[in-house]
Amino acid sequence: MAIFSHLFHYTLWYCCSLFFVFFAKFYVQKKSYLMAFCWLLLIPAFTTACVGSQKTPDETIAADSDSDSIKVTKNDSNIDTFTLDNGLDIILWPRNSDSATFRLLVHSGSLQENDDQLGHAHFVEHMAFNQLNDKGERPIQEQLDALGLNMGKHANAYTYFDHTEYSLSIKQNDSTKSLQALELLSNFAFNTHFDYQEVEKEKPIIIEEWRLRDPNNDSISQQLVNDILEDSYYSKRFPIGTLKHIKNTTAESLQVFYSDHYRADNATLIITGNIDRNKIKQRIQERFQGWRSSGKGKSSRFDLPKANNTGVAIYTDETINKHVVTRSHTFEKSFFNSQSGLIQKDQLSALIAIFNDRVKHRLVETQGNVSSIFAEFVSDPAIYRTSLNFTSMSNADGVPQASQIITEEIAKMIKYGVYGKEWFAWRKTRLNRLSDDFNAPDYLAYVASQYALNNGVMLSEKHYVRLLNDAHLNTELVDLQKLAKTFFSLPSNVILMHKRGQPAPSKDVLLSYFSSSTKPILPIKAVVKDIHWPLSKAPGSILQKTNLTNGIVEYRLSNGLMVRLYETQQEQNNVALQLVGLGGLNEMPEDDVLAARLATSVMGASGLRDMTGSELKDWLSNTDVGLSHHFTFNSRELEMRSSTEDLAVLLRLMHVALTEVKVDPNVFAHIQKLNLDQLQQMSQTPTNDFTLRAESVLTNNDPAFRRMTAAEVSNIDAERMTTIYETYFKGTQNYVLTLVGDVTPEQLEPLLIHSVANIPQTEAQRGMPRDNPIAPQSITVEGDGSNVKATGVTIIKTLPKHAFADDFHPDVSWIQQHFNKVLFNEIREEQGLVYAINVTVEGTNPASTAYSLRIDFSTDPSKAKQVVKEINKVLLNASDAKPTTDELRKAIIEKRQQYVKELDDIKTLSVLLAGAEFQGFTLDTIFSAEDYIPQTNSQSTHTLMITLLSEESIDTTFILNPLIKTTDDS
Repeated sequence: MAIFSHLFHYTLWYCCSLFFVFFAKFYVQKKSYLMAFCWLLLIPAFTTACVGSQKTPDETIAADSDSDSIKVTKNDSNIDTFTLDNGLDIILWPRNSDSATFRLLVHSGSLQENDDQLGHAHFVEHMAFNQLNDKGERPIQEQLDALGLNMGKHANAYTYFDHTEYSLSIKQNDSTKSLQALELLSNFAFNTHFDYQEVEKEKPIIIEEWRLRDPNNDSISQQLVNDILEDSYYSKRFPIGTLKHIKNTTAESLQVFYSDHYRADNATLIITGNIDRNKIKQRIQERFQGWRSSGKGKSSRFDLPKANNTGVAIYTDETINKHVVTRSHTFEKSFFNSQSGLIQKDQLSALIAIFNDRVKHRLVETQGNVSSIFAEFVSDPAIYRTSLNFTSMSNADGVPQASQIITEEIAKMIKYGVYGKEWFAWRKTRLNRLSDDFNAPDYLAYVASQYALNNGVMLSEKHYVRLLNDAHLNTELVDLQKLAKTFFSLPSNVILMHKRGQPAPSKDVLLSYFSSSTKPILPIKAVVKDIHWPLSKAPGSILQKTNLTNGIVEYRLSNGLMVRLYETQQEQNNVALQLVGLGGLNEMPEDDVLAARLATSVMGASGLRDMTGSELKDWLSNTDVGLSHHFTFNSRELEMRSSTEDLAVLLRLMHVALTEVKVDPNVFAHIQKLNLDQLQQMSQTPTNDFTLRAESVLTNNDPAFRRMTAAEVSNIDAERMTTIYETYFKGTQNYVLTLVGDVTPEQLEPLLIHSVANIPQTEAQRGMPRDNPIAPQSITVEGDGSNVKATGVTIIKTLPKHAFADDFHPDVSWIQQHFNKVLFNEIREEQGLVYAINVTVEGTNPASTAYSLRIDFSTDPSKAKQVVKEINKVLLNASDAKPTTDELRKAIIEKRQQYVKELDDIKTLSVLLAGAEFQGFTLDTIFSAEDYIPQTNSQSTHTLMITLLSEESIDTTFILNPLIKTTDDS
């Protein structure tokens, strides 16, 4: 079912409102706010079928006293693997966490279907959630409600080629919830039945899902998949099935598939997180011992066609707006099946990260023709294949340039290896992030799943950290060079993807780009040496020091700057800094807004003092210091971080960033060209007309958000960048500096005097502020251009806050949950009009000037407007409901618990303290979950829900139809 796991990969959100979100991986200028940017590159990965062999136990011991029928396997960690007498494999991975993940793997997917069962594995997964008892009740839904689980968010399932997975993510888990979760999974496992009427009701829903995933479309991703599969068994067994088979499915045929494949000896039960090990074993035995077994074991495995690592392939379609070139090598192995493989994968990941750091600094030399170059190591344990990819995104002129850069940087790494500082910086970051992974039960369940499906290695955090730490500490730079030589020299195929009809090199020419001589290459410039950023300014002074009751120390400096310090050892030896000044793009004249949207990208890439932009980034990376500056709609900000030992260096660096920023003309020309190129590419997309009209409505043509024109970008010059910096960023402005972390007042005060109090005092240039834009009136925008067979629809109902003058606090999360549940049941389950539908309600942020209700869905193009009317009707009926006090109480408790956890992060805390005035909160409020997240009110919540659907709300609807009209039978 995967209700939201693949939700709306083409949706209107990508097409008409991405000016609020930027994909940094594909668009390096994410801080420029130049334009709405949409890029979607889907290259699906396909697994071999599941492994039929059992795991080799590290140590088999006698069963606990719970049951003689359980054979327990223990490895060198706190992980238990054992098997019931009926063949059900079980993995328990307790972890000190509030939450838990329960997962059931059935080792059969679409590959196990007979010729007359295409799509049955997926259809069964749908029906597992759609049970109806003799009383007409839905027990599965009742069980989900009892656990507080929402479909898609906490309870999900998906069907793949070789397995089907059901997953439950439970917050605040306890023994009662554990028992309920086991009962729910057992219903999926052996209590699912297939009612004729329920199967017929589900068919329209699956047909709507088929529109999104039709394997017969001519998209680039599908063309690539078809070549990979080469008419193999996989190509005849896509999980979604065929339209013909979906329509011909019967309750009886589903029962046959279910009986054949949902067997105890063809399944694995995985439970991670907050569980009582001994109690859960007993409950598993009680609940699952009666599950039928066939004695056949796990399903058989099917091999993929041999990987092609030579030659050139070129793909085109109407929707891609760049030239994307990938040099790729595919390995016929997984790196997850041995400890040595895990180490090798980690070290290769380091080489790739270092490659990416190096290559992005060369983009400037392409004069804007190349927007990004990146390497990635695509290694999924579910795939017995791993791909090493080097990819560029460019215009047509940039293809040879990007190919040459990739070739040269690969050759440099093979011939000269990496520098010590590059390796040490990556190693430190990697080991620091491991704990974050192991603290998440979902991650543990993922690792356990790969162990169960593909004989992957499963190690506890202690042993995994020890494995990598020992390996990396013993890794010499020459070892990394040998690794680069081994893997980066492998034969590779070259793939070009571009818009149909655009100029492109031939296969022979493309191959020649990657075959040019690299003999004259030289080693990269040595990593920049340590710099302490000395200052010539005379020291300033601290005029006033105030100890606030909540532990914050507040300083007023001689240059007028306000500084706040909150000392905490939540992250030992680390400190986070936020410099925030109110008044951003919303207070600038339109001409300055347009220039400012380019300015911080240009300044950030131009370097400081005698450092180039690439040298500065190298230095920041290798010293593990963070520095980024940007404008938001409401503020101007500088974000920083460092170790406590480097705080003196960081504050001097901040001084330089606020006094000496330069603009490199070459960097400006590069970024300007990139943006002009992007505008041209967007103008050639099938959705361009629709997107422009949608942008106009959603941005109300505000200069901070609307798409700039080519003329506007061309009219900005490098001198304007300097003017923007001098006017809106330099000096003290109206900044407040907040420091949170492991630093005492005694440590900080001398640094403030010598590095901060002597920053020149400047006046913030502030104009009359504009509110965040909202649509001026109700309107429907319709257009064509999507590359799927479904119509994507977004409905947005916007309520200005002045129209909701309520002294109490509404709970928008309850409204969102309520509407999601109602629309799921009515529009999806009862009427079968959509595969997935999602509701989002926002507006609680004090900076928001409106509440908004947003509904996203896709549907049959011929029914789109009918579905819009039906949704509005269902919402109106649903607004009669009123939240209970108990419902709001539970919601507020969960929010406050989550907030308390977030306060453990020093960066989060520094952002909250820095923006207290802007958010309208006092400093005391930040530390109190009860004050920061006030009690909600039932009547206020109900009133807001009704008002959002009233004539006082601005109703905007966006309908994006397929590029080519199709019918169900096409």
